[in-house]
Amino acid sequence: MKKKIAYFNCTGVFPHIGCLAVTDSHMRELIAGGYDVFKIYSSLDTKFLRSKDRKISLGLAKTSSIKNVIESADALVINAEGSIHHAGGRDLLAVAELAQAMDTPVYLVNAVMQEVDGYDDVLQNCTDITVREQKSLEYLRKKKIDCRMVLDSILDANFSDTPHKSLAGKKAYTDWQAQRDADVGKTTLAYIDHHPNHAYEFVPFSHWSYPIDRQWAHSVANFKDMDLLITGRHHAVYVAGMAGAAFVAMPSNTHKIEGTIACSGLPIPICDNYIDLEKSIDFAKNNPNIYKDFQSFLMSHQGLDTFAKLKADLPSTTESNIAPALDNIMSDLQNRSFAFSMDQTLAESKVRIRNKKILSEKQEKALEVRTLKNLIEKIVYDENIIDTPNARDAMRQANLHIAEDEFDDAKRLMENCVKDDPNDRAALYTLGRIDIHQGNTQTGLETLHHRSHLNVYYPKTSFHAGTKIWDGEPTKEKVLIWSSLGPGIGTEVFLYSLLPHIIEAQRNLLIMCDPRLLETMRRTFPKAKFCGYTDIGENGRNLIKHQCSLWSLPNLYFKHSQKTALPDLASYLKVDQVKCDALKSKYKTKGKKTIGVSWHTPNPKTAHKRTLDDDLLLKMTCNENANFVSLQHGAEDLDVYGHESIIFDESINPVLDLDGLIHQIAAMDAVVTIDNSVAYIAGALGIPTYVLVPYRRLWTWKVIDAYPEYFSAIKTVQQGKEGEWDACLDEIMTALDLI
Repeated sequence: MKKKIAYFNCTGVFPHIGCLAVTDSHMRELIAGGYDVFKIYSSLDTKFLRSKDRKISLGLAKTSSIKNVIESADALVINAEGSIHHAGGRDLLAVAELAQAMDTPVYLVNAVMQEVDGYDDVLQNCTDITVREQKSLEYLRKKKIDCRMVLDSILDANFSDTPHKSLAGKKAYTDWQAQRDADVGKTTLAYIDHHPNHAYEFVPFSHWSYPIDRQWAHSVANFKDMDLLITGRHHAVYVAGMAGAAFVAMPSNTHKIEGTIACSGLPIPICDNYIDLEKSIDFAKNNPNIYKDFQSFLMSHQGLDTFAKLKADLPSTTESNIAPALDNIMSDLQNRSFAFSMDQTLAESKVRIRNKKILSEKQEKALEVRTLKNLIEKIVYDENIIDTPNARDAMRQANLHIAEDEFDDAKRLMENCVKDDPNDRAALYTLGRIDIHQGNTQTGLETLHHRSHLNVYYPKTSFHAGTKIWDGEPTKEKVLIWSSLGPGIGTEVFLYSLLPHIIEAQRNLLIMCDPRLLETMRRTFPKAKFCGYTDIGENGRNLIKHQCSLWSLPNLYFKHSQKTALPDLASYLKVDQVKCDALKSKYKTKGKKTIGVSWHTPNPKTAHKRTLDDDLLLKMTCNENANFVSLQHGAEDLDVYGHESIIFDESINPVLDLDGLIHQIAAMDAVVTIDNSVAYIAGALGIPTYVLVPYRRLWTWKVIDAYPEYFSAIKTVQQGKEGEWDACLDEIMTALDLI
């Protein structure tokens, strides 16, 4: 009988060349060894175990289905690829600890180990540990933990000999680890900008297409005869090395690149600054034989003994025909990978590489937020208000119930959580949206209002926790309506529609909003005063005697209007008509409608539900009856950028120039968009707006459905079945006379 293996930290669900190659290598070896890999977990499946408290992580593992899997397994294989370092990988270590307590052998393979404290006993009790490079070997041996050094499993992946996109004779550069933006990223950006004539080509190591038809497997052949590669990616060093290509190595998020080169004994330099980068490029150009020696070093290790100990301990009947089992596993992993935003890494890396302005502004904003947060945490932060493991488990169960439309079961779980801890903000948020989904809209909005005034919520805002909460009664004292940092432009536009009655009732009012909305809001509400998140200052703070949150606006509206429904609202945002007319003239063709489109979100949690595939977008836009204008931020990083059926106006940056985007939307005859900020802005401008809403829709659309005269310009077109947009687009195209 085949021995049963439970495999943890499978990276094959991610569209990364190295991750896919390692998965291919491991699955081939295990299946050929006669093992039944009956359960495969990715890091996304076990992330709920990542508590800073080891006991909590172990407790969560014991009460999860993982325990039953361990009971059924003859052994656990944990792929420690890039996971157990710098206090990370607690989920994998919790799984290992539970297996050891249950006398199930644990084989920890392909590891990088760096700054792992508090788990020496778990590592010592592993049946076998293989590390991929010299520095991890030295690290564990200093801890007196037995281990073996086996080079990265990528070496045994089934790479193709034919290129998919040859880079022969070309120079190229890859993305890098986000943690290295400040040195590796900055250096790469500067070098590429200063050497435009070198025609360096960008090669991402993550891309949505890599799993399809095993495109990743052509990467070594793609790199053969390359002139030069600049990279801070560990697996890019391997791919370039296996191809015999010259490369310049820059640091990654661990010592794995340094450790790999140390294994070779070759004097290949590693750099992280501009001067050393130029020196390293000269070295690579002048020492081609060293890179051929590196290739020979890597290839001499093929036929890795990663699973030698497993095969010796638990021999199984070898399998010669591995194709059926391997194809089933890889197909399943590919399907699972499509449940995530596979182009996220590509989009981020392109932004970092191609647009330094966005990068620098992002870094400055992040610094501003961190500074502000640190300031507020000094003012007030109650560290005792945390979610308990039981509460987290209840939240997971509630979300599963919500996914199946079992709202009553989810509500009971959340009510119990709030009973145990009235300040459980996650449970309160879930309770609020459950009520809204069940049609109890006012009750749900009241819960969201209450949640926003918990003490634990204040560190995410920009104001004192001790200031009195405003109950809506008019006062001569200064009142602040604040917005927690980063609620989303769409949420702000959605809720600020309720300001008119409040502004009339309370004149001494200051409203905090996203700084990018200031120009629009001041034009729309000239009687009110607006400021950015950080514009108040200490003197201003002292003048403010009352406060309430953005989420309180529905409650205040109901109080001041004395109505039981949200207002009739065709539009409320105001624009500069001259600016708007100029854009209309720019896009308009006689006899054709001008239709704005937004089709993509980079949000990794929801992209698979919300983003419209390119073929569906083009099905709509390749139409002679209308001009289609992109309202999409980050469009230049998407495959359809520059397509002749869509107008891409590069004079407007939808992220940085939000007022410009608002005028652009106002110039449209209609808008077709996914569920994002464009939908709310277009509705607030009174532009006929068709919103493609997923089968599991956001609670805000339930509010709009409950009060059909509110944001009346918006028509939601919801999926009838999860993942299927065709019928939705047909309905919209019919409504717009495009069919």
